[in-house]
Amino acid sequence: MIYPKKINANRGEMITKIAIISSVLVAIILIIINKLTTPQIHWAAIANSGIIYIWIVVIYSVNKNVNIYSNNHNSSKLSNANTYNSKP
Repeated sequence: MIYPKKINANRGEMITKIAIISSVLVAIILIIINKLTTPQIHWAAIANSGIIYIWIVVIYSVNKNVNIYSNNHNSSKLSNANTYNSKP
């Protein structure tokens, strides 16, 4: 078999729902821990904005059917090739 087995659409939706629920639970737990330990410093907002950023990148990647890393990875290959091939 050359190609990997396709994931069932229902299973993909279930995995997405589990990931969203776990992200929300982690965000709520972070807020509770923040309020109990250091209410004057809002570090949970920074962590929760990271969770939101990850979801934005994932949703963009899925909708556009692209890999965000591929653009950066290719440009870094070119810059590395130019660095190593340059003559003094």
